[in-house]
Formats: sequence, structure tokens, C-alpha cells
Amino acid sequence: MSNTVKVICQNTSTMLDVEMGTSLLELQKRLAIENKYPFLAAYVNNRIKELNYKIYKPIMVRYIDITHFEGYRVYQRTISFILQKAASDIFPERKLYIRHSLGRGLYCEFADGEQLTDAGIEALRERMQAIIDARYPILRHRMLTSEINGIYKRFGYDDKMALLNTRPRLYSDIYRMDDMVGYFYGALAPDSGYIHLFDMRRYHEGFYVALPTRLNPSKLDLN
Repeated sequence: MSNTVKVICQNTSTMLDVEMGTSLLELQKRLAIENKYPFLAAYVNNRIKELNYKIYKPIMVRYIDITHFEGYRVYQRTISFILQKAASDIFPERKLYIRHSLGRGLYCEFADGEQLTDAGIEALRERMQAIIDARYPILRHRMLTSEINGIYKRFGYDDKMALLNTRPRLYSDIYRMDDMVGYFYGALAPDSGYIHLFDMRRYHEGFYVALPTRLNPSKLDLN
């Protein structure tokens, strides 16, 4: 029995044989695809998968970057995870809420209602950048939902428990980045270093995290 499978890459219009267990990230390196912006995820047989996804059967793959709608959502989720870790590192006694999208960025508040000072914003920005520079791997693990709820309970993440329980199932996928855990509905980038641009400023009762625009990823949306 062959231990290789056929892969069709739509980005390069090529077909090749790869060993079972090869990740999309390893395949991308083998293909040496040139692209202006880093690939964040890929369509595998028309379904979004993380680049850590491993190939065990014939597939058609198309890599996507931040300029693609789904790629942009991967960028948003990944920076949200980085922000959560940075806030936990800098303000361990405070609970952060990422309230909603605002323009092309994120509006955030702390549960205690106290707004960050300019010094606090700068400390949070610097910590986020340090996490990005460290290129922490972001790995997905499948666990019993009850075990994930137990982890969230220890951290005091009542909102995350509520989110997880909106889709009741025996097993759920949890993401881990260094000592931080998180639950997301969609794919994340392979590591924290895939975030190339962001900024922060105080806004109303909280703060605003500015992200690049999808059509111009080299430019921040500060409106």
C-alpha cells in the first residue's frame, strides 16, 4: 500500500505526490509559492483548514492570505488570541472583553470598567509585539468539552464557557499558545508571528485595536 497521496495545488496549478501526514505548511514550503503576504490558512476540498492540518488523503488545496475574506478572519482571530495573552500577562487580575468589531479593528473593555491609561496602552502594545516577535506556536487540541470547561473555570473565563456551551458536544477543539488557552469558531494562524501590523489607542470606555485593511494590508484602519 502506498504511503503517498496526490495533491492538486490551485495556486500553482500543479499536482504532486506527498507522504501521508505532511502538513499544509510543509507542503507550502515544498511548493515554494511566491506571495506578497504570508498565507494564513488554506481551502482543502473547499473547506478552511489551518496550515498545521495534515494530509492523509487526496486533496485539492488553495492557500489564502489576508486579502481573502476568510484569511482576514484568520488574522482577526489570531490577533485576538495574542491580545488575550498580552492582557493576561500584563493585567492578570483583570478580565478582558473583546466586545465587537469596530471599522477594521476591535473594540475592547475590561470588566471592571476602568479605562487604560496611555502608559497601560503602551505596555499592552509592547507585550503584544513581544508575543508576535517570539513566534509562539498556536496549536489546536481536541479534548472533552467538560475538560475544557474545567480549564476555563480555573481561569475564571465565564464568557468563554458560555461561548463553548452554545455548541454542546462531547469533544471540542481548544487552542493553546504558550500558557494561554482559547476557543474559537474558526482557524488561526500557525504561530503568533503571522501578525505583521496593528496599533492601539484609547477609545470611549475601553480601547481600540486597529488592524490592516483587507484590500491594503500595509495600511492600518485608524478611522
